[in-house]
Amino acid sequence: MRVDAKPEGPRQSMSWLHTWASLILGWLLYAIFLTGTLSFFQNEITVWMKPEFHQSVPPKTQIEQTRVALAYLQQHHPDAGSWAIQLPNSRQNTTTLTIRSAGEDPRARRGGTRVTIDSATDEVLQARETRGGPFLYRFHFELYGLPRIWARWMVGVATLLMLVAIISGVITHKKIFKDFFTFRPGKGQRSWLDAHNATAVFALPFHIMITFRINVRVWFKTTVFRLNPVKAIVRAKNVDRKLREKIVASAVKCLHAVKVAALVMKCKLHLLHR
Repeated sequence: MRVDAKPEGPRQSMSWLHTWASLILGWLLYAIFLTGTLSFFQNEITVWMKPEFHQSVPPKTQIEQTRVALAYLQQHHPDAGSWAIQLPNSRQNTTTLTIRSAGEDPRARRGGTRVTIDSATDEVLQARETRGGPFLYRFHFELYGLPRIWARWMVGVATLLMLVAIISGVITHKKIFKDFFTFRPGKGQRSWLDAHNATAVFALPFHIMITFRINVRVWFKTTVFRLNPVKAIVRAKNVDRKLREKIVASAVKCLHAVKVAALVMKCKLHLLHR
């Protein structure tokens, strides 16, 4: 109800939703966006925080780099089940080796022993203990000090409310696109509101796109993907091995069928537009 006792319209009734949805989760979203932006440079940040790696000057060719890595592996881990070599690149100047025993899966994402060596001398480099860039990357969607699933739910709720704040903000400001070209300096709160409208409209397409994409990704990974029955059966320990292999094979065939169908549809659309 307004001050003049007249009923509120849809635009006025959205004002409180826009204000409180923005205020409650503003700082959390700021931390998520800040760490997400810094995550683009996680490798560079990690190298910067580990000055022990700065001494490594890799050879010019990948053949020489590979020869140095193989010399170290053959000398120190000749009986390993598998080796993985990550050569230097534009974002790091060291060589990272992963050594697994005979019983370990070489395709597993975790496990094994990781060693960082000088790309020129095969000297093992012992860096100080710091998570560096990966800490910022994980904080971006898992926060810190919370169970992983709960943290992802919190990030999902925060991005959902951000999308609500954006939509309600557009509805609340009836002349938002007209006010985009209006700025009244020296008017106190009105100047701040003009600046808010201008910056909001300028970044509106990006904000809508990024929040919608994050919502789809977060909610899909925390609900549909985690409740996937095929994944649950494959990971279960009491399922027969042959049954597990059949399920995986069927899932792969279905995935290939979907990809082929999508490719055929794409070709048909291409022919129709010719």
